[in-house]
Amino acid sequence: MKVDPHDVFKGKEEITCSYVPKFPAAAEREYLHLVNGYMRILKESLEEYIPKLRDILREDVRTDSKETEKERKRQRAENFARMSASMEELFRRIRRTMEQKMDLYDIARRMRAIANKTRLLTVKEWKKAIGRALGIDIFEDYYLGEFFRRELDAWITQNTDLIQSIPHDALGDMKRVIYEGYVAGRSVTDISRDIQKRYQVNRSKARLLARDQMGKLNAEITEAQQRDAGIRKYTWRTSKDSRVRKDHKRLEGRTFSWDDPPVVDTRTGRRGHPGQDYQCRCIAVAVLERDNLHLPV
Repeated sequence: MKVDPHDVFKGKEEITCSYVPKFPAAAEREYLHLVNGYMRILKESLEEYIPKLRDILREDVRTDSKETEKERKRQRAENFARMSASMEELFRRIRRTMEQKMDLYDIARRMRAIANKTRLLTVKEWKKAIGRALGIDIFEDYYLGEFFRRELDAWITQNTDLIQSIPHDALGDMKRVIYEGYVAGRSVTDISRDIQKRYQVNRSKARLLARDQMGKLNAEITEAQQRDAGIRKYTWRTSKDSRVRKDHKRLEGRTFSWDDPPVVDTRTGRRGHPGQDYQCRCIAVAVLERDNLHLPV
């Protein structure tokens, strides 16, 4: 027998869900696995051509041991145009190799699977929150409607493009490292070491991207679910660990309107809801209003 949700209010105008929905960590791990796969393709493509890259640099940095440092720098500048042309051709080959390997990855299909998993996990947590607060079971298939499909499709398109851009942007970053190192007179060994460092930096950025994008998708679905149910307010909950930023700690336990997001960065005045800020793992816990609920049960 379904329970009348109004009965559980016991004369109150509103109640806050006691259950705090969990972050979709399983979907985040799949996103991270996908990102790592793309970064491995970049690494493999680089390693295949690193010997040729070193040959190009060595060819142009050979100088007479009796030359002064000023003369060596002048010689490097004169050789830059020739080195640049060889390097551009090499990077075109690296890019072609990388793209051929990426074509086998079927990125759009994998991204759709991640989006659908996030939706399922978010709906599961939403069902728990409503079930514990009101003693009713939400009709889960309701959240497969046209609105939710549009939201997921937009996220899938955006993130497919984003993932595909990561190794290309990283490749451009490494090319800049080579040119700057060459002009500065750095050794081939040092430039090669710099390339490895930049790869690690870009890999770390890619990992941060995974958490950021999953947080944003979870936040979008959460807001859509709550607004659709007639929920106008939420209580801000953080993960209560050392990684929570100071401005978000300030919001812990406070109630806000979906139509009036709080300031999440006191330095810039930027506003946002839980999960919308960069790397935010905070959660919006629904405030249920007695006379404003319409749930799919």
